[in-house]
Amino acid sequence: MIDATDFEKRKAELWRHVVEGQPLASDDSVNSPVHYNSAGIECIEAMSAMVEPSEVPPHEAYCWQNAFKYLWRWPYKNGLEDLKKARWYIDRLIYLKERIGQ
Repeated sequence: MIDATDFEKRKAELWRHVVEGQPLASDDSVNSPVHYNSAGIECIEAMSAMVEPSEVPPHEAYCWQNAFKYLWRWPYKNGLEDLKKARWYIDRLIYLKERIGQ
């Protein structure tokens, strides 16, 4: 975990990147892209942790994780487009749950 000071520094760096277009010192677009790394937490790690104890079927877990991913990154990457993608995956998950009768 990161401490409050590191968190504030990271938040300020992200703000400068998003609002002012400044490059990130820690931006590694392949291994640790900024839009999937917030406050020292990798989105993929959070996604793994959220489904690990569940008994959600594979395709439903995929929809759940994708919705989560787009909600995670929307303020850092594609804004409204990512929110719409998250909604698409949530709607798909609802459809699957309704189709099988929960």
